Amino acid sequence: MHEEEKQLLRSVSRSFYLSLIVLPEAMRWPTALAYLLARLSDTIADAGEATTKARLGWLAAFESAIKGEDWSPEKSWESWQTSLSHEGEKQLVGSADRWIEAYRALPEETRSHLFEVILTVIEGQRWDLTYFGDKEFRACPDAEQLDRYTFQVAGVVGQFWTKIAYSELGKKFADPDDASDLLIRGKKLGKALQLINILRDYGEDLRA
Repeated sequence: MHEEEKQLLRSVSRSFYLSLIVLPEAMRWPTALAYLLARLSDTIADAGEATTKARLGWLAAFESAIKGEDWSPEKSWESWQTSLSHEGEKQLVGSADRWIEAYRALPEETRSHLFEVILTVIEGQRWDLTYFGDKEFRACPDAEQLDRYTFQVAGVVGQFWTKIAYSELGKKFADPDDASDLLIRGKKLGKALQLINILRDYGEDLRA
């Protein structure tokens, strides 16, 4: 990774950058790029100054880019970018083309892992925006939907890390016979961390 990419990661992540720099070198760039793409998607979904309809439209455009289709952010996206108060997020959104091109330049196997995780995250964010939207505060409809949502935005990330580790490190990561068990463990860990995030942010979200 270049120094500019490291600085951006430091500015938009909480503790992720600290874990990234201790990963085996082969895992760092695909994992970092996946984070930047997911963080871009999250920035779109959390664009509080924009309407739900606009955010859903931006997510759809971003999803199209991940699928290899035309990528041309709307003028409304550009105006929203200038209103962002977080400098890291502003830089992330402004350099979106760069991350899309970097994703498309990845080897096919690695790109397929990013494809899976980013599209699943987008689906979770789309459900979040559609279900909650601009309406009054309400809870998830049931435990099954909460479990599905935590998988879509975090459990799938645990699976992604596991797949990238096998893809980039092979047996140096773990015995291939352990893959099924490790994928399950990765999924559970991701979901658990998302539940912690929900509890941690509960007060702030409720006030908002």
